[in-house]
Amino acid sequence: MYNSTIVTTSYGPVRGRIEAEGVVSFKGMRYGADTSAYRFLPPQPPTPWNDVVNAFEFGPPCAQDHPDRSVDRAANPWLQMM
Repeated sequence: MYNSTIVTTSYGPVRGRIEAEGVVSFKGMRYGADTSAYRFLPPQPPTPWNDVVNAFEFGPPCAQDHPDRSVDRAANPWLQMM
């Protein structure tokens, strides 16, 4: 397990990895709601949560126009900080 710390955001608690003294990383954090129901509308805030969310790993990449891509175009995971 990583050395970690928990912070409380306005949406819920998040556990980040302590990288070095004074440096904590929070990877893969959502900053908006799933766009499926709101496509072409202004962004919506994420749904609040109560359980601690681990933010140790990057989320999936945004879709790229690349012949070797392995991104599921039907998914909408791109509203994440990376």
